[in-house]
Amino acid sequence: MRIGKSKRKSYLMGACARYLLTHGPSTSSHIYHNAKLRNGRLVRNKYGSTQTIANVMQKRSDFYVAGKSDRKSVNLWMVKEDSELLQ
Repeated sequence: MRIGKSKRKSYLMGACARYLLTHGPSTSSHIYHNAKLRNGRLVRNKYGSTQTIANVMQKRSDFYVAGKSDRKSVNLWMVKEDSELLQ
């Protein structure tokens, strides 16, 4: 089952979903610096920037904005618990 437009993006979305499920609402910056792919590599070593993370999550209905951070009104992202990305 293909999740994104390309296989490359589906790995990124899965890593973001797993991170948000275990750590709760987070900014795209926290996700970028701490999320890991299934092989254990950090997302930041594979993908370009925090903007890439935010763009991917905006396009996917499995992610939603859970609120705003105190600093600079940054979005806190969360994943739906019934998301197919978590399977």
